[in-house]
Amino acid sequence: MLGNNPDDVSDKTVAVIKFETLSGQPLAILSNYAVHGTVLGAGNLQISADLPGATSRLVETHYSDRVVSPWTSGAAGDQDPIYRVGTDFKNVAALGQLLGEEVIRVADSIRTSTRARIRGMQKVVTCPGKRTVQSPAPHQEYKAEDAEPVPIRLSLLVINDIAIAGVSGEVLTNIGLRLKAESPFNRTMLVTHCNGSSGYLPDDAAYDRISYEIVTTHVKRGCAENAIVNGLVEMMNTFF
Repeated sequence: MLGNNPDDVSDKTVAVIKFETLSGQPLAILSNYAVHGTVLGAGNLQISADLPGATSRLVETHYSDRVVSPWTSGAAGDQDPIYRVGTDFKNVAALGQLLGEEVIRVADSIRTSTRARIRGMQKVVTCPGKRTVQSPAPHQEYKAEDAEPVPIRLSLLVINDIAIAGVSGEVLTNIGLRLKAESPFNRTMLVTHCNGSSGYLPDDAAYDRISYEIVTTHVKRGCAENAIVNGLVEMMNTFF
C-alpha cells in the first residue's frame, strides 16, 4: 500500500500573488504550491515551520523583511517532498531555497494593478461518510463501514480576474487540475486546509488504488470530486 510513484500526476505550478503599496513598494507576496510540508518527521523533536516556513523566510529576507510572505498548500493530498519525514534541516533549507527562488522570480515578473474589486462567498457541501475497519498499516485487504456524513466547506475569494478557491481538507492532485481546467477564470489558485479539516478528499479514480489517502479518507467514493469542482465552479460563475 505505501510507497512513492514518481511517474504519477503532479502539478508543478508555483502560483504567486503580489500586493504593493500605492507607491509601488512590495507589501505582501502570497505563494501556493502543491506539496506536503513534511520534510521533517516524527524523529524531529524541534519546533519547525518546515518547508513552508523555509520558503517564506527566504522570500521575506530577499525583500529585506519589507514584506510578509504567507505560503499556502495547493492540491497536495498525494504530493510529498522529495526529502520527507526526516530530521535533517539542511534538506528543509535546500527545498525552501528552490521553492523560494521560484516565488521571487514569479513575483518580480508580476505587473500589479492600482484598482481591485474583491468579492467572496462560502458554502458547505456534504458527502456520505465511511470508516476503514483496519488500521492504516499494510494489510492484504481493507474493509470499510458506513459513518457519519462529511461536511466540506468551499470558499471563494475573487480579486479582479484571480479566483482563490478554498477547500476544508487535503485535496488530491487530479481534483486541483480539473478545477483549474473548468474554472471560468484564467487565473485560479486552490488553497487546501482552508476553513476546516475534512481529511483526505480523493478524486473518484484514486479509489482504484490502495493508498494511505484512500484507507484514511472519511469520504465514500463518488462524491468529493464532483462536489468540490462543480460547487466551486458554480460559485465562480456567480462572479464571472
